[in-house]
Amino acid sequence: MTSLGTHPSREEVIAKGQLMLQQREFGSALSKFEEALAMGPPLENLGILLAFSAAQAGAYEKVMPAIRREQASFPHSPAVSSFLTDINTDCSRNEQFKLEFSPGGNYVLAGLSPDGSGTGRFLEALLPLADARGYRRIHPTLGERFGVAERIKISELSDSNILLLHPQTIGWSLVSRLMKAGNRISFYVLDNSFFCIRSYNHREGLPGECLDCVGNLTRCHSSCEPFPQGASKSETLSTMQVLKDNSSNVTFFCQSEAQRRLVIAHFGSATQAHVVGMKTTELVSLAGKRRFDVVYHAEELAAKGFWYTIELARRLPEISFLIPTAREELERKFGVQQWPTNITFSHLRWESGLEQEVRRCRMVLCPSLWSAAIEGAVLKSLSDNGNVAVVKSDYGFSSELPADAVLHLEREVELAAPQLRSALSESSRVSRAKEWSTRYLNSVQLERIFDILDSKRGVRI
Repeated sequence: MTSLGTHPSREEVIAKGQLMLQQREFGSALSKFEEALAMGPPLENLGILLAFSAAQAGAYEKVMPAIRREQASFPHSPAVSSFLTDINTDCSRNEQFKLEFSPGGNYVLAGLSPDGSGTGRFLEALLPLADARGYRRIHPTLGERFGVAERIKISELSDSNILLLHPQTIGWSLVSRLMKAGNRISFYVLDNSFFCIRSYNHREGLPGECLDCVGNLTRCHSSCEPFPQGASKSETLSTMQVLKDNSSNVTFFCQSEAQRRLVIAHFGSATQAHVVGMKTTELVSLAGKRRFDVVYHAEELAAKGFWYTIELARRLPEISFLIPTAREELERKFGVQQWPTNITFSHLRWESGLEQEVRRCRMVLCPSLWSAAIEGAVLKSLSDNGNVAVVKSDYGFSSELPADAVLHLEREVELAAPQLRSALSESSRVSRAKEWSTRYLNSVQLERIFDILDSKRGVRI
């Protein structure tokens, strides 16, 4: 017991830190071990305790320095050997981590892997271009997110050129560390995580996009929490602020002019922002017998317009809708609901039936309510069907789509329902939509990302 008026001993500080570890208070434990380390000469295993708590607290940049200090003081420590072995074993499961990351390199760092998702298909289109330009790719293994050991390795990147994609799954604290480590950072802007902790700037109860935090992260609403879940709200906001404070040194690659305007609105007029477009690996055409009037082509998220679609269906009982998610899955996620009887629920993905349903329905509905950038679902729907409905937006890519090629629904469902009903009988939109989508896809220049980055480094192109 510490006497009143005296400072705790080093042993007491370490014991307090160990108790906090047991209670999974990793940030507090880290502070205690750092305090103990500053109180005297190295003690065996103190560096290990510090490294472990730092890894668990997400302070990945503190792990390897602590291990190296421990190794220098206790070169034969079995705990150091075990810790390093664990890191290397975990990282060896990912092909991207089998070679060490060297300072001064060129990297594309993505928080998601190339897969069957919309972002994954975009990565399938982008990464071969990066490979050809000498950029080394870093992303999780298929279906996974970066583990602790991988994040520790990533945190050691320094003095390098790094193109970042999907910072919220990389981890904002790790992104902040990379920005402070002398790396030259650029972002391909996939969504609105640069100003919205929910990634999709839609808040339940509002009819459309939420722009409260554009230019000022302190306006974040009390109901908003980070998506996907990870760090705390306060930590997420503070590390997003690091990006804002350092944005003059960052290059942003945008999917559309509307997205570029949004980036500038948040970071300021001096921001380096270039429009390069977006495309995915699959855009082909095939016909078939129609089964549904309307196919919802998006995830079951409020920001993507899922509940908007449910309410549309409720107001249009004579029109058949397809939601490509199993009813049981939705009821597990949201609880049992009274779904409109004109909706068919079926677990479909692009390769397992959704592609055909999109091609042969009367209308494809891509009703994002956030300031959506270019979504692969919209491009595929325009190319494969041509009769596509979006929701009006100020900063979303939908605001750039021609009014004669795409149906722009009102944000209020009661106004959108009669719009959709009358539009289902129109056919002239289809040819114009397909013409527009072909012209757009031919204009996409993902290679320009690497042209711009190379020119900044003085590389002849």
